[in-house]
Amino acid sequence: MLMRTAVAAPSRGYRALRARGLAVRSVPMAPLSPVMSSGQITRWHVREKDHVRVGDLLYDVRVDRLTVDGLPVDMEVEAHEDVYILATLVREGESVAPSTAVALAVDEEDELGDRLLSSDEIRALEQRDQHSFMWQGYVRNVKDGTGMCEKTC
Repeated sequence: MLMRTAVAAPSRGYRALRARGLAVRSVPMAPLSPVMSSGQITRWHVREKDHVRVGDLLYDVRVDRLTVDGLPVDMEVEAHEDVYILATLVREGESVAPSTAVALAVDEEDELGDRLLSSDEIRALEQRDQHSFMWQGYVRNVKDGTGMCEKTC
């Protein structure tokens, strides 16, 4: 699920943000299990400024407490709307709580601007009210202790 918010222009920074209010979507850590307390981004399938289409994979996540036969499960999270990735907020290998923003996205390519956001600009965008945007999660595979794929679901 991507989350949507309307963002007012900050006092400094990003060209498109200064010019007008910008519709920014917060891409959350997908809450994939009712007992999930955190998810670890194991792989990003997108980078900043990428165009993401419906059905494109956003990231792979390993959910704490979600196992098959005691083995960790990787899940894929895909987009259900077209967006452009403005910024990734969580690095591969990092864990965050469900619904925490892991990336920011915009609807139109011209809203990306010509440079990446500063950390201050990202923090300002993360703190806006959020509204829903659709995503879907799938079980990708189950890893054995060596990191090799034991099962594919």
